[in-house]
Amino acid sequence: MTTVVTVRDFSVIFNAYLQFEESMLALKMEGMSESEKEDTDEDNHMSVEDHDDDEDDRLDIVKLEKKHEEFWLCDNKDVNLRLARLEYLIDRRPELANTVLLRQNLHNVELWHQRAMLF
Repeated sequence: MTTVVTVRDFSVIFNAYLQFEESMLALKMEGMSESEKEDTDEDNHMSVEDHDDDEDDRLDIVKLEKKHEEFWLCDNKDVNLRLARLEYLIDRRPELANTVLLRQNLHNVELWHQRAMLF
């Protein structure tokens, strides 16, 4: 969005990006509700022996892949992050639109006053 020159182009790109973020958030929320059901079933069937042999886990590829999937950076349930990203995008719309207008005419004092009011 930093290379857009017209407000019309900006609105098309911004709305498409906003729609994409909303659809990804909805998809993750649906996946989260389904995976919560699966997680409760898996937690009930876990045994104590799974946690005792941490030393052998370094050699077992399947267990390493499972631990990798459970690692917090590989979390597929990043709904909070996606929600924050969507809110940040919506909050920045006036600033981004003002940037596009200033790109058209840097010497417009009214736009600079509007930009100062945004911050």
